[in-house]
Amino acid sequence: RGVGTPGMLFTGDHLSAFKNKKTEAEAEGGSRSSAAPHRFSSPRLTAMPRVCWHDWPTQRESVRKLIGLDFSAVLPGHGPRAYFPGGVEEKDAALEEMLRAEP
Repeated sequence: RGVGTPGMLFTGDHLSAFKNKKTEAEAEGGSRSSAAPHRFSSPRLTAMPRVCWHDWPTQRESVRKLIGLDFSAVLPGHGPRAYFPGGVEEKDAALEEMLRAEP
């Protein structure tokens, strides 16, 4: 990485990303229903409380701590790489949106 260039973070199962529009059921391994609303778009970061094996409030707080850190690309445990051409500010906005969307 060059001087002043934000880095990349591997998140393991902490976060997932979705390139194409998917429903929540598809994101969690289910099938698509034509009536199901689209919830994720590209690049969209998410964490899923139904598959959190430890403690959901702790995981949310851990994700919150990623806001402001110097990286603008995410290598999630599931889904495609998520690049944020707008840099750290765009990545932070995506994380904040994810935290508002997830209970």
